[in-house]
Amino acid sequence: MDDRLIEESLSIDSQFSSNTHAIEKIVNDSFVNDEIDFTIPTRYFETTLTFLPISNERYYFYWEFTKEFLRSYNIDSLDSIIFRVVSHDGEVLEDINFADEVGEYFINKSFNCDFIQIEAVYLKDGIYTTMLRSNKVQVFNTAIIYPKSSNKVYMEKSNGFTQIIRSSMQHFTLGMSSDTYQKEIKALQEYSHQKEELFSSHVTGGVK
Repeated sequence: MDDRLIEESLSIDSQFSSNTHAIEKIVNDSFVNDEIDFTIPTRYFETTLTFLPISNERYYFYWEFTKEFLRSYNIDSLDSIIFRVVSHDGEVLEDINFADEVGEYFINKSFNCDFIQIEAVYLKDGIYTTMLRSNKVQVFNTAIIYPKSSNKVYMEKSNGFTQIIRSSMQHFTLGMSSDTYQKEIKALQEYSHQKEELFSSHVTGGVK
């Protein structure tokens, strides 16, 4: 064996290894960042009321009211302010006591409607006046809603027919070719899929 070839190979490996370590050092050094401390402000001095859904039984909202905003409604005491959970048709679902000019709150409750939002209202001379409204939030609902009772009956009958067809096919598989059997199975699956798609279009976000 040619000793020069071995020496040349070792020289190439050595050079490659050295270059690899150099590249790693350059990459690692380029991603070294100085640590920067960030301080989250306690308020932003902007009036806001934001509503966020978390689950079907948990919601979150936060608010900030500037002094200028409160003065525009001639509010002398914060005790006269409350938050209201309101449905899409204006029904008052819950009242929550106002705490301070800035804050956050978790609502641990489910609601039986399509949409809800938060209203900031204040009481003056026996009359509640709405100052600010949050964004609307769609209520979580995993239940399937059938627009008509007859559709639910049809779904139950259709599921029964599907099971009958499945059990009947088992008696014909002995004399049926594999190709024909696969076509029958595919047709049955397609029928079930179309049936599910037809009635899944009736699923909505609220209980009717």
